[in-house]
Amino acid sequence: MEGASVWKVGGKIFAIWSDWKGIPAVSFKCSDMAYQMLSEQPGLAPAPYLARAKWIQLHDTGALSETDLFAYIRAAHALVAAKLTRNPAGTGAGVRHLRISMRAKPLPRMGPVGRPVGEPPAGSKVIS
Repeated sequence: MEGASVWKVGGKIFAIWSDWKGIPAVSFKCSDMAYQMLSEQPGLAPAPYLARAKWIQLHDTGALSETDLFAYIRAAHALVAAKLTRNPAGTGAGVRHLRISMRAKPLPRMGPVGRPVGEPPAGSKVIS
């Protein structure tokens, strides 16, 4: 299965999980100090196309423990959320609490326009 899950807060991406050609990878935003430390560790590298924005890609699942990975993803959420405005007028895009769990249901497979596959476009009517 190939695909990606994009994690956002307030419409801004803070982490991406992908499974391209059967190779799982997790990319996440990090602080300047964490970026320097992590980019030198085996199994981790600057994320393609996102390195200038201080993103790291984990391509070896043994490079970080599950606890450390979750901590970095929570930190990525906090970094991105800290730059958001508080609930822009009526958009509902305010900052929400992040909770990561391995028991969470898998995210739906997304279509080319960012909707779960099989879901009708927003505002459309389903005719039976």
